[in-house]
Amino acid sequence: MNIREQFPSTWLKASDLNGSNHTVTIERVESAKMGDDTTKPVVYFQNRNAGLVLNKTNAAILDDLFGPETESWSGKAVVMRSEKVSFQGQIVDGIRLGAAAEQPAPQIVDDVPF
Repeated sequence: MNIREQFPSTWLKASDLNGSNHTVTIERVESAKMGDDTTKPVVYFQNRNAGLVLNKTNAAILDDLFGPETESWSGKAVVMRSEKVSFQGQIVDGIRLGAAAEQPAPQIVDDVPF
């Protein structure tokens, strides 16, 4: 039995990525109340149960990629990766978002030699 499966988290953690990059599609962004009574934006992804609480860095990255209106982020693809970050004076594993690699457009060949 995997003990982590017995106590699923509401929020994504760097350890959930298992050291791999994951291309995901944004489903929605909602505000959520945190344990310290603050409210933070949380981005939810298609086919994922847990949301990612946005910090300023990831929020700024999404703003840069897709603009400031979170409603326009739905359906957009991003890459999640684990990265060492500074948090409360310590270096810890965190999740960073980035631009998803664009798929090359299919090439159309008009002159087929047969």
